[in-house]
Amino acid sequence: MKKILYFTALCCLALSAGCTKESETYEPDTGLAADGKFYIVADVPAVETRASIGVSNGDQYEFSWDENDEIGAVIYDGTGYTLHKFTLKEGEENIFGTSTFNPDKNTEYTWYLFYPYREDFMVDDSEKSSAPIVIIPSDVKCTAGSTGHLEIPFYARMETSGFDSFYAVLQNPLALINVSVSNWTGKELSLTELSLDGGLAGSYILDYAAGALEASSGETGGFTAKLEDSSVSDDETVSFYLACAPCDVKAPIKVTLSSDNGEYETMVEYPADFRFEAGGVYTIDVECNPMAIKGSAVPDGLAELTVTVEDESVYAWAGELKAGNMSIVLPQGEVKPTDGTFGKESGYIISSEYVYTIPAEGKYRVVMNTEE
Repeated sequence: MKKILYFTALCCLALSAGCTKESETYEPDTGLAADGKFYIVADVPAVETRASIGVSNGDQYEFSWDENDEIGAVIYDGTGYTLHKFTLKEGEENIFGTSTFNPDKNTEYTWYLFYPYREDFMVDDSEKSSAPIVIIPSDVKCTAGSTGHLEIPFYARMETSGFDSFYAVLQNPLALINVSVSNWTGKELSLTELSLDGGLAGSYILDYAAGALEASSGETGGFTAKLEDSSVSDDETVSFYLACAPCDVKAPIKVTLSSDNGEYETMVEYPADFRFEAGGVYTIDVECNPMAIKGSAVPDGLAELTVTVEDESVYAWAGELKAGNMSIVLPQGEVKPTDGTFGKESGYIISSEYVYTIPAEGKYRVVMNTEE
């Protein structure tokens, strides 16, 4: 049961924000709003890497901050760095304020913004460009569904003078993998775990000047997602969204999908120069299939093979076939025999393009040895 894996890379362009929203009226002598706070306006590119995954209005993906979202701002005034927490203003979509920052009208400021807020957020004094470590965990929880509020980092660097406020478009330093699972097994699947191998997780430093993540050590690897609320009905497709570090893929990445019925693996081949880009969305389609024959020659289009009594690695089906086409389907894909003569014993490789030609209607027995 279980899957054929295909890979599609979708380049999602970081769209510029449409317009600047007036955030507050500031007091002329302090630069603060009437409530004593300093406000900024913050958004992220309206692509599917944030907030409302898969919910679109035309070609634009909808974006919204959560009422509990907090943005950290390290502010450099030419002599030192201070950390401030900006919280979303009640009733507003993208206005964040703090009561801990009191601007000076004669000072030039450099801002380093980071979402979500962290108390240990601080830039490197020597470089004046690098954020603290960004951790991409190797063990995460993931819920099935096409929507979700993704708690992944976003950042921006801004420069201001005196009392000036600003409109910041925060960027995403990570890539996003959409694992799309389709169930064609004829019964409900309860998925439990999804693991991906490769340089996708680990500890990284975010360089504001370069706008890129740099591994803080040589220890990077794959990750495992514990799947929650992940029952997939027959003829249903669900998505799991996983953030990963931008990286060059130099070897196949192994994708393992586990369910209550077993574990299924597929190796995904990428070109040597392929790269997961920051802000990009990369879709892996996983099709869960039964061990079966299918095609125009098969009654009802699909018939499941069953394990034989003599050998648990041998599957078989017997019955009436019509003249037409027939494929043998394994969990990993469809069988392409090394000798395509129907009725003759043959070795095989996995392919999604091969079909047998059944010459005439009659009684047939199809035998599949999964080890040979």
